[in-house]
Amino acid sequence: VERVQRGTVWAQVVDVREASAERVGEPNPCGGCVFAHARYEHQLALKQQIVADAFARVARLPLDAPVAIEPSRDHGYRMRARLHVAGAAIGFYREGTHDICDVASTRQLLPETEVVIATLSAQLSDRPGVVLAMGSTTGSLWISEDGGEHWQTVAANLPPVHFTRFTN
Repeated sequence: VERVQRGTVWAQVVDVREASAERVGEPNPCGGCVFAHARYEHQLALKQQIVADAFARVARLPLDAPVAIEPSRDHGYRMRARLHVAGAAIGFYREGTHDICDVASTRQLLPETEVVIATLSAQLSDRPGVVLAMGSTTGSLWISEDGGEHWQTVAANLPPVHFTRFTN
């Protein structure tokens, strides 16, 4: 047990003695991957339970029927992502920390987006300091090391990017 907060107990699994039939892999500690180790159909059922619980416990409005959860792809399903930058590492925060996780390990983004992030990460590894980056729907990627006064093309044949925002 790590902590108890407002009636909720937070703990880490130390050992799995007998894995559930719903388990399909090891948990991924990266942000947004809380249910990634469960079969996708079971993930949908868990989300349905969370919605029903929120209505009953928080809103005090019990539902008469289960809420329909619209399934999405199990890989590349996120249309938006807030990525964080630390040095040349670009990705999601590991749950409960400010450590950067590898984006590809989460399977949340499209493979094409992962290529753009890997290209940008490679460019950042050679450039200390603040670097601005901008991608386009034409497959180009530019960086600026002077606050946007001058832009340098670093790639011209990447998958199209509609919008990218990095925070640090």
